Amino acid sequence: MVEGNWPLLKTFSNLVCILHRKNSFFAMKYFFKNIPFLYYPLSHNNKMYFEKIHSLGLTKPRLDTYLTGIQPLNQNGEHLNYPDKIEHLSELAFASPKFLYRALQTTKNNLKNKKRSARNKWTFSLFGKALKESSTPPIQISFINPFLGHGVFAKEDIQELSYIGQYVGVVRKRSCKKDILNSYIFGYVSTSKKTRYVIDAKEKGNFTRYINHSDEPNLTSRWIVEDGITKVIFFTNRLIKKGEQLCYDYGPTFWKRRSNPQLL
Repeated sequence: MVEGNWPLLKTFSNLVCILHRKNSFFAMKYFFKNIPFLYYPLSHNNKMYFEKIHSLGLTKPRLDTYLTGIQPLNQNGEHLNYPDKIEHLSELAFASPKFLYRALQTTKNNLKNKKRSARNKWTFSLFGKALKESSTPPIQISFINPFLGHGVFAKEDIQELSYIGQYVGVVRKRSCKKDILNSYIFGYVSTSKKTRYVIDAKEKGNFTRYINHSDEPNLTSRWIVEDGITKVIFFTNRLIKKGEQLCYDYGPTFWKRRSNPQLL
């Protein structure tokens, strides 16, 4: 038996058990929910998207990175003690090759706009090198109180216009019902345009998921394009003193179904 096929055999086994109980509705629901995403090599659609992604200039190593969220030679930030025991990611992890292809294609089309292209060149000239190196700033994650939970604090003075980090997580389709109370959702944009996708850092991400909200933030979030993919980064908008908490504005949409934020 081929070891890689075990998840597929297990799923068929579960399917047979459901059918044995004469519950055809749940059998079909289980089948369509699990079969298409079990094993990449078995999916013709995934192979098609791999070819399309390659045609847009993304190499095989980078493709693997964006499907796993892990850069083999760069795990900066992994040393931080995450209180929630999350899985550390050093890059965006797309839930499927289809989502990755759509992100590449949409970004490529949107960058045909001269204003967006010029804005990206300016942003990349400031933070592109730091983004590529994924350099972690001198920060630490500390517990604040039961209401706020944890936050990110500067271990040293951080100068204005300093790169802080990229917001990473699993890029997946937005689910209005499931995402209402998920505090680790960041809307995924393609250049400046909203999409149907979100960056979900609830279970996989990096230290940026612990950055709290403030009405007077010392960080600014900004989209930037690297490898033909739109990413979200944070940089300082003023000098941050040692021991000061790093914060950014979550925006009005975040607070529509939540209580008013505590002032920081």
